[in-house]
Amino acid sequence: MPALQYKNNMPSEHPPDLNQLMRELLAAHNETLAAHNGMLAAHKETGYHLVRLMERHNELEKRHIDVEGLTKQVAENNIRLSRIIEAHDYDIEELDARLRRIEERRR
Repeated sequence: MPALQYKNNMPSEHPPDLNQLMRELLAAHNETLAAHNGMLAAHKETGYHLVRLMERHNELEKRHIDVEGLTKQVAENNIRLSRIIEAHDYDIEELDARLRRIEERRR
């Protein structure tokens, strides 16, 4: 940014060229305005990013809740299966073979 310099301390100096000072002032103003507009555009873009981040955060929160629910269901099913296996003295290999036959029938 051009610096505005005016020193009228000594009577022998010539008065400043007001037109030149005005041009310098306008140039500095335009530079400041351009920088301001750039900052506004960056702020707007940051706002868009923030909205997208918040949407993504909400989506991940929902998935986290889903995963917690599914994990709980798996744990409950494992407990039930353990109880079934304990209650019925099945041979694991026999159960595995039965499961394979069931899967083959479904195909």
